[in-house]
Amino acid sequence: MKRVENARQMAAMARLNELVLLSRTGRFNELEKAAEKLAKQYPDFGHAWNFMGIAQLAMGSDALAALEKAAALLPADPTVNLNLALALIAHGELTRAEHYCRVAIALRPDYAKAHMNLGAILLDLGRMEEAIESSETALALQPDYLAALTNLSAALGKVNRKMESIRVARQALAMSPDNAAAHLNLGQRLEDLGMVEEAEAHIRRALEIEPANLVGQSWLQFLCSYHPGHSGLDLLAQARRIGQLFIDAARPWQSWSNDRDPSRRLKLGFVSPDFRRQSVGLFIENVFAALHDMMGERIELHGYHVDAFPADDNTARIKSCCAGWTNVNHMSDSALAEQIRQDGIDILFDLSGHTGCNRLPMFAWKPAPVQVSWIGYLGTTGLPGMDYLIADECTLPASEEAHFSEKILRMPETYLCFRPPEEDCAIGELPAIRNGHVTFGSFNNPRKISDEVLETWAEVLAAVPDSRLLCKYGGFSDETLRGRFTSFFVKRGIDEARLEFMGRVPHSEHLPTYNRVDIALDPFPYPGVTTSVEALWMGVPVLTLAGESFISRQGAGLLKQAGLPEWAAGSRQEYVAKAVEFAASLERLSQIRGSLRETLQSTALLDSHRFAVQFESLVRGIWQTWCDSAR
Repeated sequence: MKRVENARQMAAMARLNELVLLSRTGRFNELEKAAEKLAKQYPDFGHAWNFMGIAQLAMGSDALAALEKAAALLPADPTVNLNLALALIAHGELTRAEHYCRVAIALRPDYAKAHMNLGAILLDLGRMEEAIESSETALALQPDYLAALTNLSAALGKVNRKMESIRVARQALAMSPDNAAAHLNLGQRLEDLGMVEEAEAHIRRALEIEPANLVGQSWLQFLCSYHPGHSGLDLLAQARRIGQLFIDAARPWQSWSNDRDPSRRLKLGFVSPDFRRQSVGLFIENVFAALHDMMGERIELHGYHVDAFPADDNTARIKSCCAGWTNVNHMSDSALAEQIRQDGIDILFDLSGHTGCNRLPMFAWKPAPVQVSWIGYLGTTGLPGMDYLIADECTLPASEEAHFSEKILRMPETYLCFRPPEEDCAIGELPAIRNGHVTFGSFNNPRKISDEVLETWAEVLAAVPDSRLLCKYGGFSDETLRGRFTSFFVKRGIDEARLEFMGRVPHSEHLPTYNRVDIALDPFPYPGVTTSVEALWMGVPVLTLAGESFISRQGAGLLKQAGLPEWAAGSRQEYVAKAVEFAASLERLSQIRGSLRETLQSTALLDSHRFAVQFESLVRGIWQTWCDSAR
């Protein structure tokens, strides 16, 4: 019996060279068929299952079943264990993927590829110091390992070692000047430091090399929205071009079987990576709760969670409001679109636009009869299948509609509804009273703070004697970033002693820090949104520069809700003049500080029940339009 078994093993091994050759020559379709045939003939031959999995990984199909079988048959093979880890990564099962990477390393400690992939997994799990260690180990074993350099650069950036991150990214690019991933990585690292123009140049170069990189195309569109040098028409033309790339990669549905009854219970689907303690999550949590509690018989919510980040308490609360919940990070665009279609979603909302981890290419499949862009992105998607974009009258004037491929829907008061902070954080007295000087503040991402913004703030500090500037953001933990900002001001005659930069602080200390600020300064053309609402909640008025575009008018919209429309300037000169005027009236600042929270609580910006009623009316209207379109 044993002799027969050995003969079968030898016969199977004789076919192994054929699989190796197919793999080395990239003939993965043939490889999958040959390996599958061999596995059926010799089901206990682990190498056949392994090569089947290799082919499926290379073609982007599901390799998990084949590689789990291979690992069960070949548990002491480091390559098989690593391949299984890669299949688990594709499934979004990062904890199991980490385990099999570590098994591969235990079996072969000098396995650079396993160390590199472990670094990538740890990066996605948010364990940055471990990711750095694994990436450095991979590079010690293979100094020219481009992927390990890219992972190391990204992890260094996440722990605010930003100049090291850029140095490593440049090292990777020098090693492979025509590598699209290396250009994209350097672009992201430069963007983190607010070096937007150079970042854009590298992203454009990456897309010259690899124009079909849809993630890179989306990123380019998002980055350009920061840059005042791009007009609304330019952004629309670029978005339409990118949208067409998404369409070309999809097979859009042209018909839907949804019941065209305008008064029936509607299924609303929402796609986002931000169902968590993040800006979008804070703006939808109470809306979901109100829709669930007040309109549950008329509206059914479905969440499609791009679970690229760890879930938190916000995730759990949002999920509890949904009749259906699907984690979709591991799903292909076609599979996700098919799932949404099978779920019978009537109106599908995109909460990401061209921001990170978006699923816009899936929306190109048009799985739902009506698709809407809302909250997550402050510009046009350019996607033909995106029917509507939700805004309000103040943030998106009729004159700007020509810059959007979507039809504009306007909420009657505001298109945003913020969940008030859970923390019971009292508003302190005006800091200027105890300090003897006015403190301006900005808690915005440094990438929003261009040289033009810094120039304007320097003029404000020069015009308001002895005033201070407090900037707070995680990125300011990086000494180089602090140094760049400090140098800018010092060169314009602002004493370094008047500047303070705070990095990341514990969450419990975030809101109390607003009690150190008298006036918040908004960057432009991309102003704060969450940071501005938080400032207003803490009694701190926000000085904004309201442009003409949707993105540049966010501050104006929030100030209108807060009853402070006069705090929106129309030019840089007016911005500086208003800063001087408002800083001179401590009594008025104290009055605002004492009444602002109560004012906000009376608006739709914080009243989720009032907002939900308006939202349901808007949703019902667009559903009526679709129902009528067939008549």
